[in-house]
Amino acid sequence: SEDLAILGLSGLKSSREFLLAFTAMAPTPILLDISHLLPETKKGLDEECFNAIWEFVKPNLKPISDVRSAKDYRLHIAEIFTRQMLKELL
Repeated sequence: SEDLAILGLSGLKSSREFLLAFTAMAPTPILLDISHLLPETKKGLDEECFNAIWEFVKPNLKPISDVRSAKDYRLHIAEIFTRQMLKELL
């Protein structure tokens, strides 16, 4: 049997970079550097900051509809997971 993901998301925050990696959202995994969208003095995640990040991330995601999930559902879940990942890392 197989175990296929609807969406995979991982995040990395270091002193020099902030990366998000998505799987099952395009033909190959996507690695995005969002460091330039986060002011160094900012603590936590506000709505304005999240919207700027999401507007950068969303056009890079190219999900498909298949038997596991619809394209719109994958995008919706990606937005929720991205918000949660950012909250945990910030």
